[in-house]
Amino acid sequence: MSNLITRTITGIIFISIILFSFYFSIESFVGLIVLIQILASYEFFKMIKAKYPSISHIKSAITNVISFIILVFGYFYCDKLEFISILCLTPFLILFISELYSKHTSPLTNMAISIFPAILVSLPLFTMILNSTNNNSGLFNYSYHISLSLFFIIWTNDTGAYISGITLGKHRLFERISPKKSWEGFFGGMLFSIIIAYVLSKFFIEMPFWKWGIAAFVVVITGTYGDLFESMIKRQLEIKDSGKILPGHGGILDRFDSILFAAPFYYITIEILSRL
Repeated sequence: MSNLITRTITGIIFISIILFSFYFSIESFVGLIVLIQILASYEFFKMIKAKYPSISHIKSAITNVISFIILVFGYFYCDKLEFISILCLTPFLILFISELYSKHTSPLTNMAISIFPAILVSLPLFTMILNSTNNNSGLFNYSYHISLSLFFIIWTNDTGAYISGITLGKHRLFERISPKKSWEGFFGGMLFSIIIAYVLSKFFIEMPFWKWGIAAFVVVITGTYGDLFESMIKRQLEIKDSGKILPGHGGILDRFDSILFAAPFYYITIEILSRL
């Protein structure tokens, strides 16, 4: 019971911070995205340190954070995308040069793992910024509801999958990686997500229900893969949670695994649907 209370309180605070940051201003939205990236990057390297002790988790985390900050601030304050794209790579190039002096026995593994969060964390978070901002002659229009809707779909899918899985779950979805997930839970989550897509279409009318439905369908599938993907990583590392920053829920990566995996596909889907 005490764990349930802890999870509930943490969940309420977590959701409140997300809603406030997205709704208040573009600055609070971007600030939250940067904070998530910082915490997730550090958490990732701390998580793998026991398995790969030769990796400097502080140095690698700082490299990922600096690269992401360059990308984000460059997006808002520099109109030369090519320059920013190259500039955000330089921290990694410097990190790679440092491997020449580290005398590690597996520099290739170290470099590959060091750049991994740039794909797993930074790129998906940046697509949220792209989804919610539009550059109009140097002035950025902010539409918080596009990225916030991604959270609504994921949260609704998780709730629906949990309820359906607990009450109806019999057929395992991917037992080798996640023994508790079921096909009944997956389709239950999908049904709940289509319902929230209908609700979103009533509030955010720039897209009709059928477009929100397609977006929800893509998010559920890719978000499920995101959850399974992190489970695969944790299984290899032999850990239960990615961190302890969210009492009762684990770490940042535990709470954002589905969102991070779904975000790039969601961005692509919204871009395609906006042209139909």
